[in-house]
Amino acid sequence: MPLEASMISDVADDIAVAITAHEVVHLNRQLTKTNQRLEGLAHTDPLTKCWNRYYTELVMEDLIHSSISFAMLMFDIDDFKRLTIPMATPSGMISCVI
Repeated sequence: MPLEASMISDVADDIAVAITAHEVVHLNRQLTKTNQRLEGLAHTDPLTKCWNRYYTELVMEDLIHSSISFAMLMFDIDDFKRLTIPMATPSGMISCVI
């Protein structure tokens, strides 16, 4: 292969690698954003935006095994669904969260 053809082939390969690297960076950013969104959905209640039981237990476990002093206050509301169903409007949801 003549020198010029070899150089052109090398440049084409370099360009293909650069394009692929750019696409990988873009896809990695999308994946990171999607994973962050999924993590938020997996850790919070969609109505109240409070931590769900699973995530609360993870946080408590981390705190218990750390040197951080902490206190926790929890409420157990009986028939919570009965309270929230009539509030299935935007204003009702706001009053439920408060």
